[in-house]
Amino acid sequence: MGKSKYKFIGRKRICSNSKFDVLFDNLISQDNQEINDFLVIKPKVNHKGYISGICVLPMYRGKFCLMNVWRHQFKNFVYQAPAGFIEENEKPHQTAIRELKEETSLICEKKNMIFLGTFIPDAALIECRVALFLAKDCMKSPTKVEREIGSSDIIYLSKKEIKELIIKEENIGGSTLVTCIRSLIHLDRQF
Repeated sequence: MGKSKYKFIGRKRICSNSKFDVLFDNLISQDNQEINDFLVIKPKVNHKGYISGICVLPMYRGKFCLMNVWRHQFKNFVYQAPAGFIEENEKPHQTAIRELKEETSLICEKKNMIFLGTFIPDAALIECRVALFLAKDCMKSPTKVEREIGSSDIIYLSKKEIKELIIKEENIGGSTLVTCIRSLIHLDRQF
């Protein structure tokens, strides 16, 4: 199967907020059709290789930790692992440690933060990669962290329960799903 490229002509910023620019790209397709409004969402801060976000699956006392967070867009609760955006001059593992504490009040030493690779959340829409981590042997922070929007109480799940959630649950975030699967694969390879 041959690879077919299309031609990039230019881009126009439509709007932005503190984290993203919303762009319309102008493209010429493989069959010479012009597209003036190819939607792209571009994070404002990137680390090497387009990494602009993280997702981290914490483990506390041998259990996986997720949140069940209200998401107004879906009018429902969604299972999510702590996730967030890389800040200026921050490395992905630093973001993972910070977001873990901000969203769950759990802390993890750098040596227990296992890098699981990256993934592209939606290659046709979002111009970024998400770095994935497994945070082993987490501890509870001695100081209570003020809860931010998008966080909730922690739900503790066994290996069997996390597998059932992956298979059966419809309301699970994409980054969380990929991080859970890669974490299970990593842990299975350890034994």
